[in-house]
Parts: sequence; structure tokens; C-alpha cells
Amino acid sequence: MGATKPPRTTNHPDAQAHFRPIMFGAPVGTGQECGPVNCVALQPVAASRTQVQIEAKDVVLSFVEMPALLAASLSVRQEEIVAVMGPNGSGKPTVLQCLAGILVPDSGEVYFEGQRIDTHREQERSTLRSDH
Repeated sequence: MGATKPPRTTNHPDAQAHFRPIMFGAPVGTGQECGPVNCVALQPVAASRTQVQIEAKDVVLSFVEMPALLAASLSVRQEEIVAVMGPNGSGKPTVLQCLAGILVPDSGEVYFEGQRIDTHREQERSTLRSDH
């Protein structure tokens, strides 16, 4: 259980106002690493006037009988820059693939611009990816 590295900074002019780290592999609200892939902690963000661009709500996904995500939730607003961080095996690529519509969660919901996409057929999700 190593120390958490501080978030990296960027030179993008709007980054300081919109940057938010998202930590996977930590118990909710503690910021401490826990190892299992079923824990997610999100850094709170001040209310914003921009709308949510992409969102996952209570996403659960398993590969065969190995849980990869258990109740993962996050949202990203327009113009927000996020960093997805966490230890190996915490589900970082898996949640990103769910958000992109590449993987379909076993349960939970994934939204893009307010439209639920996890219920779409593969061809519709592929078209949405290529259009954006």
C-alpha cells in the first residue's frame, strides 16, 4: 500500500479550473488504496454550469467470474480534464472502455450527452464513437 502520487499538472490554459483526479481502487470517501477492484473514490467537484458529457452509474462488469468493476460511478462535464488513477488491477481501462461503449456492463448505466448508450447495439455504439 504505497503512497499516492500528487496529480500531475498541465500547461493547458484552462486546466487549473477544470482538472480533477479520479482514483480507482480506494474505498469511497477515504482516498486510501484498498487493492480490490470493487472500490471507487471520486474527488468532489464544485458545481459547474457545464453539462455532464459522459457518465457511468453503478457500473458492474465481470470477465467470466472475475469481477472487474463493482458499482463504479463517475461523471465528466464538458471542458473538464480528468485523470483516472489507481493501482494495477483496479479497473481503469475497463471503466474507460465502458464509457467509450467498447464494453457493455453487466449492470449499471452509461450515458453520453444525456443519452443512455449501454443499451444500444454494437453498430450504434461504433457509429457514436466514430462521430465523436
